[in-house]
This record gives sequence, C-alpha cells and structure tokens, in this order.
Amino acid sequence: MRDVTPLLKIIDLGVQIQGVRLLSDISLDVNSGEVLALVGPNGSGKTTLLRAIISEQKLSSGSVSFAGQSIPDWNPRELAKRLAVLPQKSVLNFPFSGREVVALGRTPHEAGQQVDQKIIDEVLDYLDAGYLADRLYPRLSGGEQQRIQLARVLAQIWADDNSRSEQNAKESADQPRLLLLDEPSSYFDLAHQQMLVELVRQLASRNITVLIVVHDINLALACADRIAVMNCGRLVTCGKADDVITPALIKKVFSVNAAFIRDPETDQKIISLRGVSEV
Repeated sequence: MRDVTPLLKIIDLGVQIQGVRLLSDISLDVNSGEVLALVGPNGSGKTTLLRAIISEQKLSSGSVSFAGQSIPDWNPRELAKRLAVLPQKSVLNFPFSGREVVALGRTPHEAGQQVDQKIIDEVLDYLDAGYLADRLYPRLSGGEQQRIQLARVLAQIWADDNSRSEQNAKESADQPRLLLLDEPSSYFDLAHQQMLVELVRQLASRNITVLIVVHDINLALACADRIAVMNCGRLVTCGKADDVITPALIKKVFSVNAAFIRDPETDQKIISLRGVSEV
C-alpha cells in the first residue's frame, strides 16, 4: 500500500519581489510515489513555485519541507542525491558529448566510476537515448537535448539496484526521491510526449515522486494522479484529475470554452477546446 505521508510539504508559501507579490498563501502536499501535475496560464507562478521549493527563490512567507525536514536545513549534497530539477530550458554550449552531460548528474555521488557509468547507461537506455551518448550536445535537436537533460536529472537520483549488496540496493531504492520537471515536453514530438507519459508513470512505480509542470492539460490528465491548478500566483484547486478539470474550471482559469470526451478503449478523459470564451 502506498505511503500517503507527504514527501514534499508546502505551507502558506508566499513570494514577493520589490513589493510585487508573485505567490500568495500556497499550501500543497505531494505524496510519496505519486505524480502531481501543476497547470495554469502563462504567468500564473508555476515556475516561480518550483524555484521557491528548491530555495532558488527566497520566500517572503511560509515554509517548504522534504522528507520531514525543512529544505534549507538539508545538506546540499545529500539533498541533491534525492531531489533533481529539470528547468524549462537548459543552456549548454560546450562541446560535451551526450554521455558527458548525463554524467554531470552523478556529481553529488561518490559511487565510483564503474557504478556511475553503469547508471548513465541505464538511464540513457531507459529514455531510448543510447544512440545520443557519443554525439556532441550542441549539435543535437531541441528534443534530443531535452532527452539528454532528462537523462541527466534521472542519473542524479537513480538508485543503484544491482552493483551493491541486496540490502544496500533496497535501502538505496527506498530513499525518498523527488523529480521536479518544468515543461519537459516543450521540445518533444508526439512519440516522445507519449514516452514522457509512460516514463513518469514508471518512475512512480520505482518510488520516485514526480511534480511536473505542463501546459498541455491532456498530458496532465494522462499521467497525473492529481492535478493542482494555479492562477495569478495562487493555488485555485488540487485534487484527482477527473474531479478538478471541469469545463467550468477551464473557462474560469483559462478563458476557454471546453468539453470532454472519453477514449473508447482506455476511458481516458480528453479535453476538446471549443474556442475562447467571452469576457
């Protein structure tokens, strides 16, 4: 049975910069082993919230804790072994190979070169990106670069399941791990968007908790256990996907008329947009 103890706990979080309030009174729990999707219009504060979670953005109020401990109280190296972030855009112009970029994710660890190389191979294969390992990163397409960056953050928190004793492997896999993904599908074609949906579900089954920011609500409906909706720097609602995403909410938050249909084979809820609503 899944542990429902919140892995990430956000209480009354607020962010204010030069007198402008960007986030207000956000309280949110992310449970161990779940996929939580964060959606909202442009400028609603989704990326600011992720930056506040990892202390890249100073809080003006509230608190954030991970695995029962305040984020600022964590040893940075130990936190980096358990919490990884994929930003919207990763800029890297040096002529690193794909493998060398993924290897950057192993920096917090002291597992040794043999274990590191094994994990790098595992995550590249996991993302069907092994053929990119020896290609120069700046010469890759946007989608290929994004897959390499995704492999990098996976390598950062990946459990070494096989090269240690059975007991140590279990302890490694049982450590709380959280992946924050900010618009990871922005450069992906349809096939790799579907890969992303399957990937986050598989990660949850490996005891990796995922908080994913997406603009595509259909993608959120396909991959998330729960969906949190933000607007104007506030949390509008959070709950099970079918309960939260309704035509009324889409109209209120996104100013778009919408209806829903069901996939006849999977019964998956799919949003159908019907045009911009009148103000």
